[in-house]
Amino acid sequence: MTEAEYRCLLSLLPSQPGNAQSIRVQRLSVTVAGQEPVKLVGVFLIDFPAEQPSSAFLYFSLSGFLRFDDPARAIAHVLSDPSRAELLFYSSLNDHLAIKEKGKVESYQDALANVFFSEFADSVIALQKRNLRYVLGLPPIQYEKNPVRVDDALDIRGLLDGRLSNLHDSGRWRPEVLPFGQTWGASIQASVGEHPKLVSEPSYNWIGKLKKLDVLLERVDVLHAGVEGCMRHALNRYLAVIGGPPLDARALWILPAAMDGVPVRLLSLALDRVCGYTQDPLSDSVVVAGLITPVLNRPLQRLPLALLEHILVCVQEEFPRRFEEQISQFYSRTVRQLDSSERPGVISGLVREYALRLELLVEKRTGLLPESVIESVQQLLDRPLPGLREALGESQVDAFTVSVQFDPESPAIQVPNAFVINNRLAHSSPALWVLSKGLVSFETLQALKDYIAARLTGFELVSHLSGVLAEPDRQRLLDHRTRTGTLDLKVKLQRIEEHFIETLQRGEVERQRSTVAYLYQQAVTWRVPSELFVNLLSAGERDDRNRQALGYLGVAIQFIIYKAIVPSWVSEASGTDQITHGECPAAVLCDLYRPERFFV
Repeated sequence: MTEAEYRCLLSLLPSQPGNAQSIRVQRLSVTVAGQEPVKLVGVFLIDFPAEQPSSAFLYFSLSGFLRFDDPARAIAHVLSDPSRAELLFYSSLNDHLAIKEKGKVESYQDALANVFFSEFADSVIALQKRNLRYVLGLPPIQYEKNPVRVDDALDIRGLLDGRLSNLHDSGRWRPEVLPFGQTWGASIQASVGEHPKLVSEPSYNWIGKLKKLDVLLERVDVLHAGVEGCMRHALNRYLAVIGGPPLDARALWILPAAMDGVPVRLLSLALDRVCGYTQDPLSDSVVVAGLITPVLNRPLQRLPLALLEHILVCVQEEFPRRFEEQISQFYSRTVRQLDSSERPGVISGLVREYALRLELLVEKRTGLLPESVIESVQQLLDRPLPGLREALGESQVDAFTVSVQFDPESPAIQVPNAFVINNRLAHSSPALWVLSKGLVSFETLQALKDYIAARLTGFELVSHLSGVLAEPDRQRLLDHRTRTGTLDLKVKLQRIEEHFIETLQRGEVERQRSTVAYLYQQAVTWRVPSELFVNLLSAGERDDRNRQALGYLGVAIQFIIYKAIVPSWVSEASGTDQITHGECPAAVLCDLYRPERFFV
């Protein structure tokens, strides 16, 4: 590219308008076997009419500029690809069948009627409209895949800036740009119904329902990026700007200059710096690539150490905020998992609701709770919004969140995994649901508050495994008790004015966020190595107390099954007698099932 050509191309930028007569920009269209022309979006032929002879440029929005000696050779380049892959990429989905037809390919050029950027933006929007009409007309597929298929049809990253696909963020689109037909072809349509619909399939026994909830939690668990994934995304936002083939922080290594130097993964080095384990500069090191093992004899010259050092400094400054946002936004966003769209917040809310419904079935079987308490919780689950319960009049139930205050001058501490229900009828019995205990009924509201205060100054305060309190809040209570020698808690109840399940879930998400932020600061204080740092924070990120609630529910179900199948004279016997009774049947069974005595 000559200096004069460079100056002319600069005039296409809105910030540097120049002489429009010195440069000509034309849109390209192609026809196959004499069919209707197909518009190519993101491909432009640029030449300079005033110059003789005139050179020409092809601009591809994905790959950039290509220079040719004359426009004819540029056009020949567009038509030369036998696979027509570029023509498919830069055309709308409804035109793909026409482009794949056998026959001669011809091109047409149209001069732009407006300024370059306005024309380009309008053409991209028009392509999205055509793609949307096309994808909405396709045969239906699984509901988890349908939003992803629409997103792929609307994916214009390659038309805006090809480097956007190098960010590797598990959001709406694939990390790599694949042809739409390769992902959503006829074989995909034929596979509809192969995968079970976990939510809609009924389970007719308690264990089956519990297993289904556990599978739903597993679906959420695999969607977490973890602290290593967060660092990868942070580094890739900088590496994507570097020219050449895509760079992925997960596949980069730092090789020390010393003869006995051991290659270190870039992600590990960056995390070591974040948690304060090391701050050594990258002097005399070499950057090499390799996904599993580094390729030592191929240094990446286009990534100089000075630039990488600057990237690490920038990432280190913003990483605490970025990781905390990852925790907070995880349950409010849609996450792409392969070719399915998952909504962690919705799934977690379903798990919480279904677990409470299953607990009600268990409580009905045991008969330990008043029927009015079970009906009250059932009302909250069936009518989670207060407005839906207003029609019930005096029989409507109110739900409350729980908080405690140990000092009038300090803000109240939220107790996320607990709620209180109270019927508006006179002489009704309030009830408390708390993690690890379940539903508990009380004669008066004051007795309920006394129970909460006693529990939070006892086991729930001492054990960090209870999960009722966020870890920094638990530490605040412990520190106050250590300073003053006592802990007098005032229990406060706040009426839930919004969706019942969503309010409880927001409290759990905030507990996770504040607990992980606390663990992050502790790890930095201790200056732990990156491996321990990753394990510690990843465990905190995946610490969903819905799983703990399911664990307690599973124990309760097993106990009920045990009582149903074991005779009362066994369960009511003393510990010594149970051991004696247990040895006798075992001896009989061993004798019965000897091979020589086996019979039908």
